[in-house]
Amino acid sequence: MLALIWPSSTSAQSFREQAREAASRGDNQQAVALFEKALTSAMLIFKEGDIELTIRRAELGEAYRAEGRWDDAIAQLKYAWERSKYDATLTKRWNGHEGDMAMSCAEKLARCYQGAGQYENTIKTLQVALDDNVKHGRRLEEGTHFLAMLTDMFLLLNREDEATEAAKEVMEITELTAEENPVHTARVCSVMGGIYLNHQRIDQARILLQRSVRLAAQHLPPADKDRLRVQQQLASILIQDGKLDEAELLLNDTITQSKNSDSADMKILVAAHLALGNAALKKGNPEDVLQHTEDARVLCEKHFSKEHSEYARCFLLSGLARVDLRQRDAARKDLEIAYGVLVKALGQDHPDSTTVKRALDELSSNTVTADPTLKKTP
Repeated sequence: MLALIWPSSTSAQSFREQAREAASRGDNQQAVALFEKALTSAMLIFKEGDIELTIRRAELGEAYRAEGRWDDAIAQLKYAWERSKYDATLTKRWNGHEGDMAMSCAEKLARCYQGAGQYENTIKTLQVALDDNVKHGRRLEEGTHFLAMLTDMFLLLNREDEATEAAKEVMEITELTAEENPVHTARVCSVMGGIYLNHQRIDQARILLQRSVRLAAQHLPPADKDRLRVQQQLASILIQDGKLDEAELLLNDTITQSKNSDSADMKILVAAHLALGNAALKKGNPEDVLQHTEDARVLCEKHFSKEHSEYARCFLLSGLARVDLRQRDAARKDLEIAYGVLVKALGQDHPDSTTVKRALDELSSNTVTADPTLKKTP
């Protein structure tokens, strides 16, 4: 019997490790195939309901989500969420591994519903997760995370009162530990500022991001990823405010610190290059824009797949630059590539997707006046 089981156990783990490597480099199609094999192999070893199978299903669901296969992702993550909730209740381990699993699956499932345009299911999932957080005495910081996601959804649906209430709860909870945990406060302000930035609520975003940058400068080292991320976010605001030189200083520092880091976050580095491209577009230097987007694209091709949202944003910005250069066919080609990737990765109603769609529509109508500002996800 051991001779029969051992090869399956070994292959299941091998497939899983290979799948994780594929996912980390952005090869979503390969990751899906390997996670499917890992689940199939694991089913030969574990009984249905075993937490190991729940974990495998959640990993496969996340791989489907990255691939834009919303229905497949929802099926796997919904099962994993419901099963882990049952296990956490049965074992009375809501503050243990089972509870952690349930909350992680809830977040991923909510993001799948959002990508699939099932917004009421998104809200329902987040509200249930928030109720579980309170009911089972889990960490307050986790609650702020789900409230922030609810704020994002309510803003997307123009449900202003509910968005305001959710955001108010986020900050009230955060202020409870602001003095003893300023780093957490900086991170929450960064997340909330990013949400407001995505929805073009610039005044609210500016206040939160400025506070986050101040706290990060006081309490985080120069190359810390969270500090660099919020610098990049604030630079996006400064660009919209017309403070281009100030923005470029922040962005150049972000790039320098990222390159000096042993574990640079490529998404932050790419975003900084694209933001510099935005600043160049504002200055009326489309050739410089194309250089910055080329720098960003080289990083994307090295570290991400061509289905990654950052790769799409390179084409969004280069497309807008080509509009200024009156390279209409090339502009349309770049924008169509960007739109196809963003819709698959984020859904057609995501702010980035609608930005590209608007630019394509205006290009077709020969009245291109697209706002070149790129929106970012927290």
